[in-house]
Amino acid sequence: MDWNSQKRWEREEGRKSLIEDMLRRGKTVEEIVDFCGCSIELVKEVEDRIINSKE
Repeated sequence: MDWNSQKRWEREEGRKSLIEDMLRRGKTVEEIVDFCGCSIELVKEVEDRIINSKE
């Protein structure tokens, strides 16, 4: 993995971590999309990951 790819991956993982924290604190998908400017698909992906980890 080159340096640019590594940095993109790190940013994406950081963003997912932020989204996860916000979901765990009770923020809605719509609030997170509005606040972070990220896609609804990304927020739902993180939300699904949280739900599946509880099973």
